[in-house]
Amino acid sequence: MLGVALSLLISPLFDGIARKIKARVQFRVGPPILQTYYDIAKLLSLQPRIPTKNKLFVIAPYLALASALASVSILPFGKFWVSFSWDVVAFIYVLAMVSVFFMLGAFSVRSAFSHIGAHREMMLVLSTEPILAVALAMLSASAGSLKMSEVLSPPLSPLSLLGVLFLVYSAYVEGSFVPFDVAEAETEIAGGIFVEYSGKLLGISLYALLIKRLALTWLLASILTYRFLLGVSWPIVLLVQLAVSVAIYSMFALVEATSARLRIDQIVSMNVRVFFLAVIAFIVGWFA
Repeated sequence: MLGVALSLLISPLFDGIARKIKARVQFRVGPPILQTYYDIAKLLSLQPRIPTKNKLFVIAPYLALASALASVSILPFGKFWVSFSWDVVAFIYVLAMVSVFFMLGAFSVRSAFSHIGAHREMMLVLSTEPILAVALAMLSASAGSLKMSEVLSPPLSPLSLLGVLFLVYSAYVEGSFVPFDVAEAETEIAGGIFVEYSGKLLGISLYALLIKRLALTWLLASILTYRFLLGVSWPIVLLVQLAVSVAIYSMFALVEATSARLRIDQIVSMNVRVFFLAVIAFIVGWFA
């Protein structure tokens, strides 16, 4: 499928662009834009160290990658994607499963840092996924459908605008961008959920995370642009989606470069407040 192939191809490029932007903002030269490709290729060429006999440790990265690719396949790349009834619900589900498999892999090995990272990932998912669900519910209610093809171009209304606003927030938090990267926190818990992974398994895990970030960014870009591209040929639609996705990812990189990591209790408290605000906004926007 086009979406799966493109996500595998361009997700490391997005990360390379973000690394370059963060370096420039912090007055550093930074790595080459293609550095993420080199890093993943190097990791995939190395044999991993297996610290446990639990098979879940080895299987989890592959399942996380499969879930990330499944979430991408539901999104439109140009005008090609897997479309079925209630695919918005399926998108939320498979996207959440990426984090679930990260947690299961981290819990399958005896490591204090790994378990701390998994607990943090669990708290992050439980407090962020409801916001993502409410944001997409706003767009679905505005469009009157749970099909992604209709949610991407809802009627302009206070409800749909609020949905986009909360979707931006949930996409940033769900993508584990700084200051919400507490589950990895390299300088604090040495990588957290990924601390025991190495070689090929680490490369697959990082690939899954990059594709998850791409899926969230691509969803935002599609919602912002798709209504204006109806009737346009699919290569142009794809190029516009790509350009807007790069712009959104670059803005996320700018926020990362100027932010310091939050504590997990601060993040959960913030997410709870945003969730209740989103619910109130949903009710008000519905009646408006």
